[in-house]
Amino acid sequence: MAHRRRVTRKRALYEGKTLIEIFFLNFIRRFRRIFFKKRHHYFDEDEYTPEIGSGDSTTIRIQEKPFLDYTSSEPRRKKRKRRNKIRSYFSRRLERLADRMEMRREMKNKRRFMRDMRRRQRKEQRTQFAFVKFFKKLFEAKSREYGYYSTEGIDKEKQELKRQQLRLAFFSINSFILFVLSYIIVYLTYQMAVMFAASRYGINSILLYYEVFFPIGNYSDKWTSLNIIIITFAGPLISAIMGSIYLLYYVRKETTAGLKKLFFLWLGFHSVNFFLGAFVGGMVTQQGFGYVIAWMFLPTVIKFAFAMLCLFGLGLLGYVFTQYFLEASGSFFWTNESNRIFYLLFAGVAPWVLGTLLLFIIKFPKVVPQHENIVIYDTIINMCLIFTMAGMFVNYKVAPNIERSTKREGRRINWIYLVILLGLMVIFRLGFNSGFYYLPN
Repeated sequence: MAHRRRVTRKRALYEGKTLIEIFFLNFIRRFRRIFFKKRHHYFDEDEYTPEIGSGDSTTIRIQEKPFLDYTSSEPRRKKRKRRNKIRSYFSRRLERLADRMEMRREMKNKRRFMRDMRRRQRKEQRTQFAFVKFFKKLFEAKSREYGYYSTEGIDKEKQELKRQQLRLAFFSINSFILFVLSYIIVYLTYQMAVMFAASRYGINSILLYYEVFFPIGNYSDKWTSLNIIIITFAGPLISAIMGSIYLLYYVRKETTAGLKKLFFLWLGFHSVNFFLGAFVGGMVTQQGFGYVIAWMFLPTVIKFAFAMLCLFGLGLLGYVFTQYFLEASGSFFWTNESNRIFYLLFAGVAPWVLGTLLLFIIKFPKVVPQHENIVIYDTIINMCLIFTMAGMFVNYKVAPNIERSTKREGRRINWIYLVILLGLMVIFRLGFNSGFYYLPN
């Protein structure tokens, strides 16, 4: 195609065009360039070929072309489209909003699915009676597959189940031994603190197996409101301090494992209970810690509120230290989530019930004590430990770190702890029958 160029005035005049025709052609060119974004040349050299006619006049042959057929033969550079920033911003925002809505829809469907699964599981669990389900899971070998040994056959599975049940029985006996042993230690620490505080005021005391006896009697002139509060508060205070040391230092220590960890756990539970539970028992019986409450003249509402806080503190204590109680077993089987309830029942609740009964029998006096309700006071303190057990049952799903436990104890009765307990019980019951005299004056 021939090269097209603009029709200039000089060329048009040479070809015989007038100024009006030049203006009209240039106007059409500008109009089309503005509205159709294309630059068209309407006249080629071939199109403006002059023809010599008769005379001096010159005629021009003009070849007309369709409106949109004028294309350039040279490669034309494409103009870059200007980006609309506002439109692109809103497009990105809409895309992100759509992604978030899709993600929320998926999470909502997932939560609905999990909720339906939990409802279905609860419905299946309610169909079985709890008592029957308990014995079925505990004593029937085919009630559950135990992954790490079930591949070796049914006989091996039965043997392993019996071995684990026997191990739980031994661990329950060891826990009972440590429960009673730790109680005697904490009780003696409590009473020794009371006797030491009394000696600072020149008051002699005698330690019996059921109470601290004061020879001066209950109506001596040596008793004042100040020394009564200090003497009766010394025992709960030293118990709270020692309980914090047992639980925060020895129990949380990684090297403490097995029955040793369980021993410090019972020591910590008893020590804290001799402060929090003693407040509840003292409020009811007006003995021990109750003298502090009585001489402080607290209103009944305030005393009841403090008692509720103490019971809540015992429950929170069990909730926090459930993981360490499970780690004390050193057993992968009984710390499995499906078996933790049975472990807490036999290693925690059963020793507490049997130990409380045994301590009540041992400490029951043959004579009328100086403080009339002292046995009831000690029994209420022991009964308050049920809130600690309840806290552990609430947090039974916590995962213990058994890998830190280096020992696998509990497969037999620990005879060392048993011998120490029997010797200490003989000293406690027979040795303190006539009393331990602490007479500094």
